Amino acid sequence: METIIEVEELKKYSPFFWSFFFCACFPNGYLESDDIEICDYIQENYGIDMNWVNLWTKYNPKVFDENDGYVESPRTLIADLNENFKLSIEFHPGDTIFYLNGQEIGCTGPHFQLHSIAWNQFIELTMGRPAEVAFALLPMVYFTPSQYHIAEQWLKEKFLELPFEGNQDAVLLECILENLQQNV
Repeated sequence: METIIEVEELKKYSPFFWSFFFCACFPNGYLESDDIEICDYIQENYGIDMNWVNLWTKYNPKVFDENDGYVESPRTLIADLNENFKLSIEFHPGDTIFYLNGQEIGCTGPHFQLHSIAWNQFIELTMGRPAEVAFALLPMVYFTPSQYHIAEQWLKEKFLELPFEGNQDAVLLECILENLQQNV
């Protein structure tokens, strides 16, 4: 597997990539009304191939003891966004780090920070781009309760374009929506 992967190449890594991505990048995806946690739900309905995940993240048995879960040259997904913005996502065994034009905008690891991009900015950045690009940036997004129905409709349409066998799964989509909603 290459170290630098363009988002258009993700089809080569299906069906494994999106199951892994949703678990790793939506760690707070939880549907309280049904007591459904996104990773458990994905594991039960789609499975996660941990051998593939370990290969993807370059996991080795000593990485947490010696490097706190970080690898020297992580697998990095890159995507061009609108308006001269470039997204890159580094996948380490212990963290997933998101960058916009080389500037860190969030991560899932020990310095956990997600939801740094407002819904309207997200739409501007991904307008006209493939679903894979939008979903790669999606963990960094938040929307307000007043934007819920707009976000829900947009996500339902884009989710269908995603090359993932669960792209019509309403429960999975609801877990993602709940994770992105900022209660203010």
